Amino acid sequence: MPLFPPKPSQHEAPLYVGQVSEHAVIFNTHGDLLMLQHNGGGNGPNDPRPTSAFYGKWHLPGGRLNANDQPVQGLLREIEEETGLRNVRIIMPCHTSRWGFGTPVKYSVTYLATVQGQPMVRLPDIEHAMAYEWFSPSDVSKLAMLTPTHHDVVDAAISWAKRLGIIDDKAFR
Repeated sequence: MPLFPPKPSQHEAPLYVGQVSEHAVIFNTHGDLLMLQHNGGGNGPNDPRPTSAFYGKWHLPGGRLNANDQPVQGLLREIEEETGLRNVRIIMPCHTSRWGFGTPVKYSVTYLATVQGQPMVRLPDIEHAMAYEWFSPSDVSKLAMLTPTHHDVVDAAISWAKRLGIIDDKAFR
C-alpha cells in the first residue's frame, strides 16, 4: 500500500483557499428592505470624504467571515457591527456568487432575513456606510448600487420573500 495518496489528474480542480463574504437582505414588518450608503472611504457617517468610486452607492449589510465563524453567527456579527441591529432573523440563503478571479478566490452568499418593526439603525463611527434607509422593493431597482450584481441579489431575495409570504403586493407601492 502506498504511503501517499495518488497525484490528482490534470482534470481535477485545484484546491483553493478562498474568502467568503456574507450579506443579508433584511425585510422589516412593513415589507421594506434595508440598504446602506457607502461613504467612499471617509471616516464614518459624519465624514463623507469620497476616496473611491463607491461613494454614495447603496449596498447590503454584511462582510467577510472570520476564520472561526460559523456562517449564520458570522453574518449576525457583521450585521450588528454595521447596523447595531441584534434582533435579525436569518431565514435562508437566497443568492451565491463568485467575485474576483484572483487568488484567493472570493465567494459571496446572501441571505434572506427579517426584523420586527422598522428599527433605527446605529451606524458605527468609522465604517463604510454614511447613511441607511428602508426602501420599498419597487424603489430598489432605481438605486445606484455598489455593483450591478447587487440588483440581481436583491431581486432574488425579493422573489424568495414573495414566495415565503414575507412580503406581498402591498410592498410594491
